[in-house]
Amino acid sequence: MERNQILLVLFALVLQACGSSPEPIPASEVPVFEPTVAFPASPDAPHNPQYAISKWDLWSSNETLLRGANISQVIVIPELDGPTFKGPGPIGPPYTQEDFDRLAALGANYVSISGPGIYSIEPPYELLPEVVAHYDRLLDMIARADLFATMGFRTGPGRADWSICCADEAWALPYLVDSVWENRVEQAAWVEMWRAAAEHFRGHSNVVAYKLMVEPNAAGFHLNIYDPEEFFASYSGSTYDWNSFFPDIITSIREVDPENAHPGERR
Repeated sequence: MERNQILLVLFALVLQACGSSPEPIPASEVPVFEPTVAFPASPDAPHNPQYAISKWDLWSSNETLLRGANISQVIVIPELDGPTFKGPGPIGPPYTQEDFDRLAALGANYVSISGPGIYSIEPPYELLPEVVAHYDRLLDMIARADLFATMGFRTGPGRADWSICCADEAWALPYLVDSVWENRVEQAAWVEMWRAAAEHFRGHSNVVAYKLMVEPNAAGFHLNIYDPEEFFASYSGSTYDWNSFFPDIITSIREVDPENAHPGERR
């Protein structure tokens, strides 16, 4: 019976991710989800060891505790996206409380957010208040649906979206920025961006991890190298090497938020 419920949940999530519009699932057919993990309702609530675990336990357990959906958020560019394709902006596509409530009803407990960083791509690498405010609203909706969340940034100082998806498209060239892999100043700005992000978003108790950069792809985009041994033989420790970049980001996060994990980090 439990296996059938899991299959029903997965099938429904796939249909939703593909943009289809299935008929509403009758209440009698919605799987009953018994949460295996939970946090106190607020940071000030008393710790109850019978149901509360640390955020780190979500990643260190041998059991899969998180299941849900990935959502992409982008800064709307009106001349590319028009007024409706990704919503009215400034960030889209839009989500509603009903979207997350339905996801939770289907048995999910987690949303993975892939979106723009909170600093500008171009100098002087300023905080983008409208991006911060958008994430606050999004995380509040996710929390009201009783879902965990992780945050991953695709963009930031010296990096736009387009090297990930559309670098070979002529229309994308005017918007293509990927200098972060050749510029230590821009890498230092990423460090400061994540410090600011961690200090702010630690106030959302349902945020349980940070993804420091979505698809770091310097080797492929700049060097056309896809073999790790070939890359490390010539570029280990260089600006192109993510392994020489991300430790400073983790250090900056730890200075203001010791609780949230970076996937892959160990305690």
